[in-house]
Amino acid sequence: MGCSHSQIGFILFNGLNLPIKEGGTDIIVSINVLQYVTDDSELRKILSELQRSLKSEGKFICIEQVTNNKKRWQRDHQTYLNFFEQNGFHKVTDNPIRKGHFLWLYPIYLGLVPKRLLKTIAKFEMFLRKIL
Repeated sequence: MGCSHSQIGFILFNGLNLPIKEGGTDIIVSINVLQYVTDDSELRKILSELQRSLKSEGKFICIEQVTNNKKRWQRDHQTYLNFFEQNGFHKVTDNPIRKGHFLWLYPIYLGLVPKRLLKTIAKFEMFLRKIL
């Protein structure tokens, strides 16, 4: 994977046996992964393994889709926060986006939005989040 920094690595794992020694990493990033773990006990095991792998001051950055729609199987924002707390994580910040269908989401993912506009779009989204 095109990474040239010697202290950065990418690992694909089954969620239960992360090949990192205890307290062996500074940061773990998970994007749109945990939302596909539908079994609560499996999610607890995965979070425990992530916690085991982090240094005491390590950070876990997690970006997930959440919903308050009870007809969908996805967890809501507070449920995730509860799972993280139960597994020894301490929240530094959380920034939910007001709606899952954010207008600029796909153009940003596809690289169609110039980087110089991202900060302005983020500020606008945060403004909308406060008023809607």
